[in-house]
Amino acid sequence: MAGETPDPPPAAEATPATALRRLRWRRLRAFLLFLVFLALVAFWQLPALSARALADALGRFFHRAVTVGEVRYHLAPLEAEILDLRVAGPTPEAPPFLHVARARLVPSLRSLWSGGTIVLRQLRLERPVVRIHAYPQGGDDIPKMGGGTGGGMGFRIQRLVLADGAFVLDHERVPLDLDLPDFDGRLFNQGGRVLEGRLSFAPGRLQFGSLPPLPVGTELLLTLDGPRVRAREGHLRAHGTDLAYQGELLLRGRPTGTFSLHGRIDLEMLDTHVTRTGFGMKGDGSFDGSLKVEGSRLDIEGRLSGVAGEFDGVPIPTFDTWLTRDARGLRLRDLELAALDGRGRLDLELPPAPAPAHLRADLEGVDAEGLWRTVFDWGEAGLAAAATGRVDINWPRGRIRQLSGTIALDLAERQDRRTPLSGRFEWQAQGGDQRVELADLRTPHTRARLSGRIDPQDRSDLQVEAHSVDLAAADELSQRLRRALGTAEAQKAGFSGSGSFRGKWVGRLQAPLYEGRATARDLGYLGVDWGQAEWSGSADAWQVQSRSLVLRRDGAELWVDGRIELGEYGREDGLELQVRLRDWPAEDFVRAFQWQLDVRGGVSGELEVHGRRSAPLGRLRLGLARGRYY
Repeated sequence: MAGETPDPPPAAEATPATALRRLRWRRLRAFLLFLVFLALVAFWQLPALSARALADALGRFFHRAVTVGEVRYHLAPLEAEILDLRVAGPTPEAPPFLHVARARLVPSLRSLWSGGTIVLRQLRLERPVVRIHAYPQGGDDIPKMGGGTGGGMGFRIQRLVLADGAFVLDHERVPLDLDLPDFDGRLFNQGGRVLEGRLSFAPGRLQFGSLPPLPVGTELLLTLDGPRVRAREGHLRAHGTDLAYQGELLLRGRPTGTFSLHGRIDLEMLDTHVTRTGFGMKGDGSFDGSLKVEGSRLDIEGRLSGVAGEFDGVPIPTFDTWLTRDARGLRLRDLELAALDGRGRLDLELPPAPAPAHLRADLEGVDAEGLWRTVFDWGEAGLAAAATGRVDINWPRGRIRQLSGTIALDLAERQDRRTPLSGRFEWQAQGGDQRVELADLRTPHTRARLSGRIDPQDRSDLQVEAHSVDLAAADELSQRLRRALGTAEAQKAGFSGSGSFRGKWVGRLQAPLYEGRATARDLGYLGVDWGQAEWSGSADAWQVQSRSLVLRRDGAELWVDGRIELGEYGREDGLELQVRLRDWPAEDFVRAFQWQLDVRGGVSGELEVHGRRSAPLGRLRLGLARGRYY
């Protein structure tokens, strides 16, 4: 019909092949959507499924109820986090045998399961606590571990960390922290509670209780048989140390066990982590003995020998002793050593505080200065003597000045750059109150005999007899001794000539005050030869107080009473003197006191002088042969 639009041609019908492809594509999309749905469900349920699976697996291993609070997975970085893991105690109301507040496992993707070995980059256990209790009738509450026989699993942990951990052994808590790299092992179940295999870890940080962290590594054949832990073919390795060990530890009640030890040991490591003497022991040692475990205490006993040692800063080229470290402290018996250029045989006891330390020593040819520097903590005085005799002292740990005991030594001269010294020294003390029974000491120029008391505050009361053919050398030696005793600013008195002294050494040991009488020949002082002298009074490092000083030379006489300071001219040069003189050369006073006077000839009269040598004040009544002031 005119004006009507014609109908479109009919569509071509789909072929059977095209319809089949469309149907397959629809089914594949539905299947993929179903897989995604299953994956989402699985990921959503994985933490809960993992917690149940882990609890079931550990329950079969420990034969105890196991609960896991929560398992979390993190993708960046990939790790699993386990919270509040508990292995039940022997009864429902008992505290858990094992509790781990938090565990982090970081797997190694390249070799997560390789050859039957589990590989973890890191396993970190935070606040793990193991509790063991011994029953009064015998036995303990350690669970039976393992399943059937013959099965085994290897494991390697690139870093194993236990943070803030503890063993609670019959209510005795032993803190434990460790950080171990390359923890590697393979244990096989041998039936019942027996696990056996090899275990090793590279040097890492291990800390028991309050002991300092110990950098240590080990490898051993290990057998776990219920409460028994057996070690065979073990090696303990640390800095300078390689100790072979084997033995058995019983984790029942208070853990007990015995291990044999032998091999190379570094004494600094031993002293830092085991003996803890406080004397800074060092050296390359060899040990052959045993280690006993009693609860949290480690007892060591055996023969220790070695070379290149050091004790309290004293070099010990060779040493050999029987060492015991137990609840009574550290004991070194029959310690034979070469030290201080001599030899000795010592017994040393270092018990726990407050019990005193005890040292007994028979010495032969030992450097005397090195010895008293070690015993009394004095400085170096430059005296060369070989000491032979006995030392028997005890002291509170850390308070050597409160020592008690006896010392008896014969001194023979040594020939080196120091001042040779010989004589005899006998000493005793009680609680720091010391008594010098005899000190008969000789150098090439001086001989001195001392006896008396030194109290705990170092106040001395010593009788002294001394004679010197060289007062200048004796003065220089006195300065070195006072500096060695602790007076760093000690100065020389400035005397020369020869003479003798009889009197007392009082005041503090470090700042002696001498009181008594002295005589001298060819006495030199302040650049003047004063001739023959007779003196009574007191003198220390800073001043001379003369109660009577009489000087005679070539018929002239000089009487002096008063005080004169011995310090630097113009600064510490005070004086307060009453002087009577007869025919004494005036030039001597000008030279001694550096006065700006031109005076010559004999002077007689009296004078009183005060102020300072560099600026004297006073009055005088003198007769002079001639003079001029400018």
